[in-house]
Amino acid sequence: MPPKKTTRSSSTKAAAKKKQELSAEQVKEVDFLREVDQNCSDADLAKVLSLFNNARAKKIKDILVASCEAIGRISSGTEGLMMLREAGAVEMLAKLAADPPEAGGKYTIVAVDGLCAGVVAWMDAVDPVEFQDLNHLLYFALWLGGVDEDVAV
Repeated sequence: MPPKKTTRSSSTKAAAKKKQELSAEQVKEVDFLREVDQNCSDADLAKVLSLFNNARAKKIKDILVASCEAIGRISSGTEGLMMLREAGAVEMLAKLAADPPEAGGKYTIVAVDGLCAGVVAWMDAVDPVEFQDLNHLLYFALWLGGVDEDVAV
């Protein structure tokens, strides 16, 4: 007698489908993250970072991707870049640059790359004559110089 074929029960299929779908609240969070840019408030930044950390911990791909993209947009302006620095996000993201892809690194690298691109643009715009930003330059070079070649140079 041949072995029985095992098929997924309808309840198992429904549970897998439910796990992939976002709740209404999560859809609102993704929409919020897609609207955040470099002109966000401190409260918005705190919410972005909170959603990022929660999505990493709970492995919620859609929110993680959207929060990484939001961090990249925030990093594109000087104000957003300095807000990320003050919030301690630079250190956190620099540490995540080494995450392997299976640990979420393929998603978090979007935020790291956005941050590094923002830092490089900021460094290019810094006034070399009246240089008032040495502390920021050294800070970014320390945390991101080993992550991104353009920041190091």
